[in-house]
Amino acid sequence: MKQDWKEVLKNKKSKEELITEESFTIGRIVYMPLKESDGLTTTKGYESRKKYFVIVGFTADGDAVGVLLINHEPNDSTEELGDCQFPVSPKDYDFLNEKSWLDCSYIAEPIDKERIKKEGLNKGTLTPEDVELVMDFIVKTQAITNKTKRKFGII
Repeated sequence: MKQDWKEVLKNKKSKEELITEESFTIGRIVYMPLKESDGLTTTKGYESRKKYFVIVGFTADGDAVGVLLINHEPNDSTEELGDCQFPVSPKDYDFLNEKSWLDCSYIAEPIDKERIKKEGLNKGTLTPEDVELVMDFIVKTQAITNKTKRKFGII
């Protein structure tokens, strides 16, 4: 019998992993299931996939966040996409099992904060140095439109 993700969360969330209003900060790392409607490609008939993501901005009303996905493989199918991959390692982020990449080539669709509180696990934050590097890159990159950057209060 397939176990419901929400049921797993009820049993596994420690106090440190709970997502609270105070958790919504730039650089916060969250682990939760994402769907195609969140901008994620799902495969093999799955409705969702559990993913790590980093909060990089908030909608004007403050009810939703913009995120960058963390992937195990770099999205380097073109030189431009490859240049937008920020390496993150288990040395700095102990929840990772292997070197991974923060995909700075696009900001996923806004994710409702209430949904994140219900379904997400708090996995910490990027180091201050990484937050500075990533946010500076996002401001300067042409891979993400200025319209999207404004939508999430980045510029």
